[in-house]
Amino acid sequence: MMNNVPALARREQLLTETKISTHVVGAIVAVLAAVAVARIAVWLQSAGFSTVVIFPLLVGGALGATIGFAATQFGKTSRGLALSGALLAGGVCAAAEHGFFYLDYRRGFEAKLQNDPTAQLAATANPRFIAPQSFSKFMATSAPDQWPLWTMDALAMIGSAGAAAWLAFANAHLPTARASIDPKTPAP
Repeated sequence: MMNNVPALARREQLLTETKISTHVVGAIVAVLAAVAVARIAVWLQSAGFSTVVIFPLLVGGALGATIGFAATQFGKTSRGLALSGALLAGGVCAAAEHGFFYLDYRRGFEAKLQNDPTAQLAATANPRFIAPQSFSKFMATSAPDQWPLWTMDALAMIGSAGAAAWLAFANAHLPTARASIDPKTPAP
């Protein structure tokens, strides 16, 4: 009986390590999904698909549903953990959008400098003109006019991501949902 205690302790340690590694992998998946969704969102917003209220709700909802679905696929995870992951992903997505807008600004700045003779002439006359704004100056220039919209956008995105993950996780654990996924589980 005493020889069994170290084996049980080792088993418990392995289960804990597996659970932690599963949560780390889940967090990495959530962050990568958030960055990918942010890139797509910036492309869509640049193309003109940026309704002020509806767009962040749709983006957050898609992100949250993805996180909720991924959480159900990992198995032994809780609804609270899925919600936390979705909220984290929504915040990362909102922040990553600003980073992608800045990268697009820099890409446009460099393209204009290469293709516009007037910009090339101005760059040779004033070498400081060649450098685009830093990220902090880019954000500071836009912030006075845009911060209320940015705040509403981020809160809507984070909130809808959390709500969608909560619902996706809850719906995946309903008996009828399990029955449709696993034919061995009888419907109520």
